[in-house]
Amino acid sequence: MTQHHSLTASLFLLCTLFFSAASFAQIDLSVPMDRYFPYYTAQFTSIPDVARLSSQFDQTDLGVLATQPNMKPFHDSISEQVSSGPLKDRLGITLNDLRNVANGEVAFGTIYPNKELLALALMANISGHSAEANQLVNKVSANVQQKKGRVVRNQVGTALFVQLDFVDDNGKNQKIVYIIDGDLMVVCDNLMIAKLLWQKASNNAAAASVKPIAASAYYQMIKQHSSPKSESFSFVQIDRYAEAVQLLNDKYSAGNLASKSPTDKMKKSGLIGFRAAGGSLQLKPAAGFNRFVKGYIYAPKPWTGSMNMYQLVNVPCPEPPAWISSKISTYTVIQGTPELVYDNIAPFFDAYFGEGEQGVWADVVEGLEQDPMGPQINLKNDLVRYFDGQLIVISQALEPLGVDSECTAYALRVKDVNAIRSALERLFNGDKEILPDKLGQYNIWQCVPKPKKTSSLNLPSASAKKEKPEGPMAHAAIAVENGYLIIASKKEYLAQLLNPTAQPLKDSVGFKRTMAVAKQRCGDSACMWVYSPTENNYRLNYELFKAGKSVESKTMLSRIIKAISGTDSPKTKKTQTVDGSSLPPFDQIKTYFGTSGGFSKMEADGFSFEEFVLSVRQ
Repeated sequence: MTQHHSLTASLFLLCTLFFSAASFAQIDLSVPMDRYFPYYTAQFTSIPDVARLSSQFDQTDLGVLATQPNMKPFHDSISEQVSSGPLKDRLGITLNDLRNVANGEVAFGTIYPNKELLALALMANISGHSAEANQLVNKVSANVQQKKGRVVRNQVGTALFVQLDFVDDNGKNQKIVYIIDGDLMVVCDNLMIAKLLWQKASNNAAAASVKPIAASAYYQMIKQHSSPKSESFSFVQIDRYAEAVQLLNDKYSAGNLASKSPTDKMKKSGLIGFRAAGGSLQLKPAAGFNRFVKGYIYAPKPWTGSMNMYQLVNVPCPEPPAWISSKISTYTVIQGTPELVYDNIAPFFDAYFGEGEQGVWADVVEGLEQDPMGPQINLKNDLVRYFDGQLIVISQALEPLGVDSECTAYALRVKDVNAIRSALERLFNGDKEILPDKLGQYNIWQCVPKPKKTSSLNLPSASAKKEKPEGPMAHAAIAVENGYLIIASKKEYLAQLLNPTAQPLKDSVGFKRTMAVAKQRCGDSACMWVYSPTENNYRLNYELFKAGKSVESKTMLSRIIKAISGTDSPKTKKTQTVDGSSLPPFDQIKTYFGTSGGFSKMEADGFSFEEFVLSVRQ
């Protein structure tokens, strides 16, 4: 049966299930919930035991720190932000609600059979907490009624169905379905999907015929490369999830509907070869560890198009160059093959920068080489062949700490410094936005973006309002020194890299200890190595919160938290709701932060990866 016919049959079966009056067996929650979520689930996360997850976290260094009375404002604020994410916006519940009602496994996922049945769903074992679950439903129902929404309650056999219909803050109609049946609670924003999950858990024969995600070959591949026992497991079917996320954003935001599918570019570029990803999380899995993540990115060969750029090379852990300081927040080194990147970049460039038109990259290359008014440079012969494939990415917070302190730098190791300098001089010659500059004794290039268009009254013009905000590398500074082409997000950061004063990273005790563990776990062979002293990584976010500026923060961690919580929406009130001024100085708590390390290995059909945080408190 083709995938199209299989999907059609599944939709027909869903309709049959919805209108049937079949009897249901007693729900068996000893069965993992990945047996209940259907095979077209785009994203799935399971927490096998909520109580154990909480208990294990309490034993970590951060868990111990969170119990300190003077840390309560910071802990509560982070918890509130994370809890105010998609679960609350789309299902009416928070993580704190789940802690009160769950007593065993909790699983949630994005289910995407087609556009009409796209749903966000949650299943929870509520054994011993039925009263709390009913209180939760009553609370959510009362909130809906306050918004003049509609609440419909029905008893179907042993199950209570509560359907909520209301208008959200963006003026869009939303629906939430709660089902409580014995020790099971199902929450979903689509009635038909909610009933399917309930019927599968009830061992309904017709529902059981819908293949579960646990039987998916992609899912099994990710599960096989994860830890068998963990505090949580996550799985993403990449192309299906990309489409689902776009549709969900369209559904729940006030923005306009996207005109193109995000997978169109993936297909045209060849990046559709990334099939699935996921892994497991363990907290305090062994002495000396706070956290351990193990997972896999499934990308089976043969690859086509720009997928071949990702043919990375497993190498022994390289020593960081002496100019990289131990004050960095994150350090990542990747080993690739420059010629493969160049030879296969065209489909990617055409799809993502050429608006899908074929030949755009070829025109760029031809123009650079043959245009009499251009640099007349052959990218492959004059530039690419002088890179040896090592890419280093580092980040650091510059003093004094502020909302714009986080800086990033990219460094590509070169075989011939003079050849790279010569090529860049020709490439940038006459460029009005990348200008030659001086940094002490060093010759560098400075990115100077065009000023935004303004009206005669010095106000932003109508066209300027449509311009995208500046990216993090808009003011990048570039140098070819110390055997590397270095591109830093700020000139001030490039100055620090070219004139280091702190202890080199390679001599740091924390780096040596952490990477020794990584080497042991991967056999000292990987295509990507990662290190982070979490004390440095968290300091900036902590200081900004303490100063009441966390909402203004532009750090990567802040952006992740905002994305999870949904507070990155333009409609979100840009104020910090919790006063952090009473928090202790960071130096008093920095002993709770260990070091983080990890690696990724190129495998025959994808990339395995591990990430861990070492404990500083045994």
